[in-house]
Amino acid sequence: MNIQEYIASGILEDYALGLLEDSAREEVRRMAEQHPEVGKELEEIESALNQYAMANAIPMPDGLQDRILEKIDDQEEAVQKPARSPKNMRLSTWLLTLLMLASLALCYRFFKSSEEAKAERTLMEMRLQDCEDAGVEVRRQLNILLGEANQSIILKGTADTLQSMAKVLYNPAEESAYLDVVNLDNPNPGKQYQVWALKAGQAISVGLINNQSLGNTIVRIDFVEEADGFAISEEDLGGKPQPTQEAIVALGLI
Repeated sequence: MNIQEYIASGILEDYALGLLEDSAREEVRRMAEQHPEVGKELEEIESALNQYAMANAIPMPDGLQDRILEKIDDQEEAVQKPARSPKNMRLSTWLLTLLMLASLALCYRFFKSSEEAKAERTLMEMRLQDCEDAGVEVRRQLNILLGEANQSIILKGTADTLQSMAKVLYNPAEESAYLDVVNLDNPNPGKQYQVWALKAGQAISVGLINNQSLGNTIVRIDFVEEADGFAISEEDLGGKPQPTQEAIVALGLI
């Protein structure tokens, strides 16, 4: 039996309202004992019904009880009419109780549906915000790629890493530089990629690549004026002052 379908069937509300026959009530008790989620849902329903009843209880106006008692005394002194049988009185009381409990059940179901609708709306708003944020990021990357003054430097893999590839968008006019990660394998444990600008025979660190940014994305790196090329090496976490020559995975010259 699908527990969620059982909970959604409404049988737990009917149990809490006392609308089930003995056999059905015994089944609900058995399900609540065997399945914790059923027992928890039943407790929440009963608690919600009790809270609703307490919150919506109408206090008796001052003096009403005395007036009722006086009215009863007057009726006892008046001509006696056929008294309502205890059986009929119990039936009327039961019907009133049933109507009240049914009303509480409807209110509970509406309250629960309303809460679920609010949660769903919140989730949809979060997803919409994620889509908007993704759109902003795409436009940002497009503006970088389409920059008219960009110089595109392709960084190709070395002999041991032929599949590696990246691209540097170098813009001296705006003094900006971006790295487009095209294809880099995940670094070894305890390692991360470091980007270098090559200038006059020296390697200058211009940034570390976050291991979570290895997808096809664009990251900003430091601008170095009159750079001759760029390289990427796999270094220890946090990087090094100078690249490890045998750890260079991609290289490109302007």
